[in-house]
Amino acid sequence: NALPNYGQIGYVVAMNADLTTPGSDPAPTPVPAPTGAGGAGGAAPAVGLARKTAQVSGGRAALEILCQAACSGEVTLQRTTAGKAARATKSLGRAKFSGEAGKAVKVRVKLNSRGKALLKTKRKASVQASFTLTGAATPTVVAVTLRR
Repeated sequence: NALPNYGQIGYVVAMNADLTTPGSDPAPTPVPAPTGAGGAGGAAPAVGLARKTAQVSGGRAALEILCQAACSGEVTLQRTTAGKAARATKSLGRAKFSGEAGKAVKVRVKLNSRGKALLKTKRKASVQASFTLTGAATPTVVAVTLRR
């Protein structure tokens, strides 16, 4: 903390501003337009999960997907493992989805043999849900816990 504390506990709010006098009228700074999901600019993702835990029964994981705008695409459950040479991402299952703006969509992701084997030995497992939206360049990745 580079600012003096003055006896306060916690954080200090520091602000910066430019002074504009009535005689000086600088050109306005253009504001960039918001980008869609997965784009640069730090925009909020257009898709996410209603719950961070997915119940698995019958070899299928039940996910509730929330779309901020009308969306469609594919969700892939994956797990990153550390190997001797490098980190490897293994797919555990995938499913397509389509949803309306502001509503939750229930999707059942069919687990492959790797996903079933993971939950056969463990009661719960932490994985990532990768959402690839139709027309989006980069996927949105969210952590989720699978529980049998």
